[in-house]
Amino acid sequence: MTENFLLDLSQDIGQLLTTGDGHDLIIQTGEGQNIKEIFAHSLILSARSTYFKTALSKEWAKKENGVIIFKKSNISPEIMELILKYLYTGLINLDKQNGAKVLKLLIASDELNLQKLSDYIQTYLIDNQAEYLKNDPVDVLQIVFRYESCEDLRKFCLDTICKDPNILFESPKFTSLEKDLIILFLKNDMLEMEEIDIWEFILKWALVRMSTQHNVDNLSQWTSSNFEELEIILHDLIPHIRWFQIPSKLFWRKINQFEAIFPKQLYKDIIGYY
Repeated sequence: MTENFLLDLSQDIGQLLTTGDGHDLIIQTGEGQNIKEIFAHSLILSARSTYFKTALSKEWAKKENGVIIFKKSNISPEIMELILKYLYTGLINLDKQNGAKVLKLLIASDELNLQKLSDYIQTYLIDNQAEYLKNDPVDVLQIVFRYESCEDLRKFCLDTICKDPNILFESPKFTSLEKDLIILFLKNDMLEMEEIDIWEFILKWALVRMSTQHNVDNLSQWTSSNFEELEIILHDLIPHIRWFQIPSKLFWRKINQFEAIFPKQLYKDIIGYY
């Protein structure tokens, strides 16, 4: 009969992290006023992580007085401690963490190539922190589309926002969204939003990027340079709006006065269609 003492093993190995006994590694983590040195053991980290196996190898590691000094300033002490506890004990409890910290943990897991932990965090966010994703969609999107390993979370975000676009488009941070992400949604046939509404949100996004603020309700005060600047900002977005799905009355009332920003042939085709 085989007896399972893995919990005992986890607790005992975890004590090494708590006490720092026999450490041969100092991890310097954080920056500014939030810096901490953590005593760790290169053998344990190398056995648990291919990232650390390489980073702590003789070819890469730097020693001072026989101890490896490993600097990771872009990961906060709080996040590094969670990761180290996971590596030492195989345990992690996300229920005590808020959504923002879980996202930071996901970023660090990706950077340290901890794929199993990354997969678990994504599943946890989808199952338990969906409201956080909905409440701060811009920051979440710009994170999950920056990291290759966040495939599951990317799909969840895309599906959720396509079904309820106002989560994103009415977000206070919408105007800070990267252009490539906007194009991604505009190209998605599953986006459940009227094209006229898309235009108004995209126009709002573009106006905050102009060198000076302008009132779209008083276009008679705009100069040709103003329209040229707006055209440059919207140049890559205009082809992805389904103009022919906008009712002609709405086009004439809300869009026609922006003729100068349209490619000539596209505008001609739209007018011909109506």
